[in-house]
Amino acid sequence: MYYRSANCVIIVFDVTRARTFEDVKFWVNEVQQKGSADVIISIVGNKIDRDNREISKETGESYANSIGALYSECSALNGDGVEQIFENLGKRKLSGGQQTKQAGLNLIEEKKSKSCC
Repeated sequence: MYYRSANCVIIVFDVTRARTFEDVKFWVNEVQQKGSADVIISIVGNKIDRDNREISKETGESYANSIGALYSECSALNGDGVEQIFENLGKRKLSGGQQTKQAGLNLIEEKKSKSCC
């Protein structure tokens, strides 16, 4: 996986399978260890259209809050919530919710010393 210089990372799990939620912690650790310090992490619970839910929205939100990540839920099947994931990421990025690195050059004009002769 390439995430070393990623600005945002979306980690998706299946709300109907608790094992996939446990895997989220592995991927969060990977991103925190190998990604940039200011990466925005969004954790997404998928398959909210299904009835056999094993991970509650509150559980997902609680974990995301504990690590400073965003949390959203969606259904890839019918599209519910998908747009909101990207809107939340964009808002967080634009608001500077995480520290951002600024690229560019700082140009400082050197003061010329005055000489009398």
